[in-house]
Amino acid sequence: MGSVSLGEVVLLARTLLTVPEAEWPVMAARILHDVRLAAVHLQTTGRPHPLLGDGSLMSYCLRLDPSPEPFCDPRVLRSLQAAARAILEHSIP
Repeated sequence: MGSVSLGEVVLLARTLLTVPEAEWPVMAARILHDVRLAAVHLQTTGRPHPLLGDGSLMSYCLRLDPSPEPFCDPRVLRSLQAAARAILEHSIP
C-alpha cells in the first residue's frame, strides 16, 4: 500500500460506518491487509488482483459501498479516529 490521501482516510471512515462500531478495528485491519496484498500482486504481476483490485485504498473501499458522506456527529468523528488509528497501526514505517 502506498501513500494514503486524506480523502482515502475519509472513505475508509465512511466504509466503517456501514458496520457496527464494535467491528471497526477488525474491518479496518482486514481492508488494509487486503489492500496491501493487492498492491503486492500488482507489483509482482503488473495486473490488478482479480478480487482485491489495484492496491489502492480508494478503489477497495468504493467496491464495499461506503455510506454517503455524512455530517459530522460523534459517531462519524469516532469513525475517522478509528480509520486514522488503523492506518497508523498497519502502515509500514
